[in-house]
Amino acid sequence: MDRKTVADIAALLERIALDRTLLEEVPAEDRERFLKAVANVYHPDRVERRRMSKVVDKQRKATRVRRDDTVLHETGIRALRRKPVFTTPNYFLENPKPQIPNSKSQRGGCQFSWTRRKATKISAALSRA
Repeated sequence: MDRKTVADIAALLERIALDRTLLEEVPAEDRERFLKAVANVYHPDRVERRRMSKVVDKQRKATRVRRDDTVLHETGIRALRRKPVFTTPNYFLENPKPQIPNSKSQRGGCQFSWTRRKATKISAALSRA
């Protein structure tokens, strides 16, 4: 239904609302049909009204969800989830440089010697048993 048709119908209904005697010129059968149609538009039956309200509610919810998703689509966690989870390192480097620890603390220092002493004591105790 185009805009002009709706405007014409609205104008007709407004004219009839101002002067109901215009309906007296219409045959009784057509007048009754017209009034029932207007009543059904104004107060649809219970089932139709519920169905329409559910459709409208679904449309509103879908619009809200779409709007929220467009906003959330740009948030940090969703943007990160679209990226690859893990990037493997390049194992085939042209000039590999071995990492040699420089100081005693980087090599493990005391911790390493303590572990070796402890292992020696445990192996000695096991060999005696």
